Amino acid sequence: MTKNLIKISLIILFVVVLKSSFAQTIPNAGFENWTTTGSYSDPDNWMTQNSTTSASNVYTAEKGTPGSPGTSYLKLTSKTVGMRVTNGTASSRFAYNQRSANFIGKWQHMISGTSQGSVDIQFTRWDAGMSKNMPVASGHVVLSGMAMSWAAFNIPMVYSDSLNMPDSCSITFAASGFQPADGDYLWVDDLSFSGTVAMASGINQIDDNIKSVELFPNPSFTTIKLKYNLTNPSTIIIKLFDVTGKQITTLYNGQAIIGKNELAIDCTTLNQGLYIVKIESADGYIIKQLEVLK
Repeated sequence: MTKNLIKISLIILFVVVLKSSFAQTIPNAGFENWTTTGSYSDPDNWMTQNSTTSASNVYTAEKGTPGSPGTSYLKLTSKTVGMRVTNGTASSRFAYNQRSANFIGKWQHMISGTSQGSVDIQFTRWDAGMSKNMPVASGHVVLSGMAMSWAAFNIPMVYSDSLNMPDSCSITFAASGFQPADGDYLWVDDLSFSGTVAMASGINQIDDNIKSVELFPNPSFTTIKLKYNLTNPSTIIIKLFDVTGKQITTLYNGQAIIGKNELAIDCTTLNQGLYIVKIESADGYIIKQLEVLK
């Protein structure tokens, strides 16, 4: 009986962890949930400066009431700690796989000096081949003027990758800019995403005739070799796109043989950044991403 209860408990724990790992909403988006640690409280799933400034009995992130809507909201305030002013910031990173069009919510903000705060959102995806997070979309706004009562905001997401879904999102709020002044504040509540930005059409039309596609070295300063195998001989078209989906050039249009094929891609004429290589045949296509360095 005890063993069965342990098994059931482990299964429930696994399901909870799995569900949490693949959450597709902003965690604690209404700032209703807070955890007290010692002398301060932080909103659940968000990182603030409180753990650093609490030694001086200063708290740059605080729980405000009532919310808009709800019972609470996040108050970020830049405050003097010792000889300098600490920017009131909060950030969160979480799993997210939607191509959302806008980041929306409610805010109030004001500055005491001349350095406006900001809101920054990043969608990224993990690229196993390059062993790093790659950008998919971003949204950024520097606050302007003042909002002395609750106002709705809408920040559009700008996509740098039209061919992939993100797998994570990060959000950062800052009450001040590079020169924080004591008393700058940014209050936020009721966060969410709206709308959808579609991927380039046919992204999942994978060609089974094209095998073992490799770009090496990737990234590169000069030349990247594209290597691929064909199961059957075929007419192949190889195109180069920027990450917005705009075609730059056709690299090859002709017959390819069974087995190993290779094409040298000259990177010296390209600007630094990310590019998409699309290998097409009559049966579909394969897409790979390359990076050019300068």
